[in-house]
Amino acid sequence: MPSAVMLTCVMGAVAVKGMLTPFVAMLGDRFGRRTMCLTGCTASALWMFPMVALLSTARPWLMFLGFLGSSLAFITVFSVVAAYLPELYEPRVRCTGAAVGYNLAGVLGGALTPIVATAVSEGRSGPPWGVAAYLTVVALVSLGCFALLPETLPGRAVATAGAKPEPEPA
Repeated sequence: MPSAVMLTCVMGAVAVKGMLTPFVAMLGDRFGRRTMCLTGCTASALWMFPMVALLSTARPWLMFLGFLGSSLAFITVFSVVAAYLPELYEPRVRCTGAAVGYNLAGVLGGALTPIVATAVSEGRSGPPWGVAAYLTVVALVSLGCFALLPETLPGRAVATAGAKPEPEPA
């Protein structure tokens, strides 16, 4: 398969992702950032094997759909995470906490994923099911982590340690 076909499929999915990101972020303002992160991680976990199957067809429209599905799951998390992470910290450490958490996750995820993907698919023919399995495990671990975090949306935040949720802004 020519690399231009793969690149075109990815770029098409990214273009759609770019157009939908503001709308998905608005859903986070309505339904909560934690809810969107849980939804995105669940969608990612469910989509990785179908995505690899679609990419393995070598048919451009099916490959585009594979990338589009993963992109939609991705933006469901990443369109709200920039607002969600700072809200998890008290104001005096908010910037530091969010920056360390976001960047450490980016380095670990960004560095490990291609290394693991190469290791589990090297020397094998056929669809890279090991890559799908790894990405599914990462999505499930992320799902578990987000499940342990509180909701931060005003009015929906769960009261912890006897604290009351923040009132809705007027």
